[in-house]
Amino acid sequence: MSTQTGNKNSFTCPFHGWTFSNNGKLLKAKDESTGGYPPSFKQDGSHDLQKLPRFQSYRGSYSVASKADVQPLEAYLGETCKIIDLIVDQAPEGLEVLKGSSSLCI
Repeated sequence: MSTQTGNKNSFTCPFHGWTFSNNGKLLKAKDESTGGYPPSFKQDGSHDLQKLPRFQSYRGSYSVASKADVQPLEAYLGETCKIIDLIVDQAPEGLEVLKGSSSLCI
């Protein structure tokens, strides 16, 4: 998303071109009529966004888990927290985050 804050009724994924309502319902898929989707596509919320059960953050980094029963993020990071703290604490006024994003889909 190019805008970090605001209010919208829908959101379009810039990669896939799918449009979702602000409550996660899939409204439209790119090339839906010609994209070769099966007849069961978009039935009974099959492709709506799902709420992720676990969202955590540490020093400005975010972690999302698909299961609720994962250990706390700080416990998972362990000794790595010390390195993250050293990096983040280098600038009292905070770090400058350059434009762009990085993500990993599994």
